[in-house]
Amino acid sequence: MKSKTLLATAIGLISLGSVNAANAAAIATSGIQVSNFVIHKGTTTAAPILDNSSLLNLQYVSSGSTSATLNGSTSSSGTVVSTSAAVPIDLLSTMGAANPAHTDNVFNSQAYSSAFGNPLAGSSFAFGDQLEIGSPINNLPGAALGANLYNQSTAAIYGAGIGGATSNNGLVADWQFTAGFSDFLTFSYDVSAYLESFVASGSLTPTSAQAGGSIQFLLTDINDINSGNNLLSGATSFTWTTGRNAPLGNGLPSVAGLITGLGVPALNTAVTATTTSALVAGRSYNLTANIFTSANVQSVPEPGMLALMGLGLLSMASMRKRQA
Repeated sequence: MKSKTLLATAIGLISLGSVNAANAAAIATSGIQVSNFVIHKGTTTAAPILDNSSLLNLQYVSSGSTSATLNGSTSSSGTVVSTSAAVPIDLLSTMGAANPAHTDNVFNSQAYSSAFGNPLAGSSFAFGDQLEIGSPINNLPGAALGANLYNQSTAAIYGAGIGGATSNNGLVADWQFTAGFSDFLTFSYDVSAYLESFVASGSLTPTSAQAGGSIQFLLTDINDINSGNNLLSGATSFTWTTGRNAPLGNGLPSVAGLITGLGVPALNTAVTATTTSALVAGRSYNLTANIFTSANVQSVPEPGMLALMGLGLLSMASMRKRQA
C-alpha cells in the first residue's frame, strides 16, 4: 500500500508540473511590405519615371530565401535566384498549422498579434512567406511598373517540452547599369511594417520571443574607389527589433514598425530618397534593395516541472531501497 501511495504521489507531482509547463506560450511576428516602388529621373516625384532605354548594359539579379523550423524540423526554400524582373520570386516555407490559418501571399503579420488572443489558441507553428514582383522603371520587358517586395516571418510555440520555432527570410534585388544620362534620381515607395513579440502570462524562464526586420536601399558608383558609399540620402534604411523574455515580460507585448496601436499597422506613403549628386552619363552604378525579417520563439521545460519530476523519482528510488 505504501509503495502505491508513493508512486501515486510522484505521478501526481509530475502531472502538476506538466500542467504548469503547458502555460509556456510565445509568439513573434515580423512583416514588411514595400510597395509601389518607382524611380524618377529628377529631384522630385513629379519628375518622369526612369525609362529602361536610359540604362545601358542593365543587369538584374534577385535572390530570396525562406525557412521555417519547429522543434528541430525545418522547411526551407533554399536560395532562389531570378535574372529577370519579369520573373517574380514567390516563396513559402511552413511548419505546423498556423492559427489563424495563413494564406500564401497574404501578408498580415498584425493578424498574429496578442491583441487577438494569440498564442493562447494553443498552436505551435512557423512560416516564412515572400514575394517580389514588378519593376521600378518603365518599359522593362515583361514586368509591370511598380516594384513590390513583401516579407513575413511568424513563429509561435505553445505547451511543455523542449521546443522552438523560427522563421528567417532574406530578399535581395540587385540592378547594375551604365547611366545613359546625367541627372538626379529620386526613389519613391510606400512601406508598411508590423513586428511584435509576446510571452504569455504564467510562462517561466527561459521562454522568450524575438522579432526583427530591416529595409535598405543602396546606390553605389562602381567606378569610384569608395564605391561602398551610398549615393542616396533620405529614407534609405529602416531597422526594427522587438523582444520579450519570461517572466518579467509576461503579458506585455513588445511592438515595433510603423504602427498606430497593438495589432494595427500603419502605411507610410510616398517615402522618398534622392541621390546626393547627379549621376554621370557613361559611369556604371549598382542599386541594391534588401529586406530581411525574422521571428524566433523558445519554450523549454520549466524548472518547477524538472524539480517535481526529480522529487518523484527520488521518492521511488528511496522506496525501492527500503524494500530491498
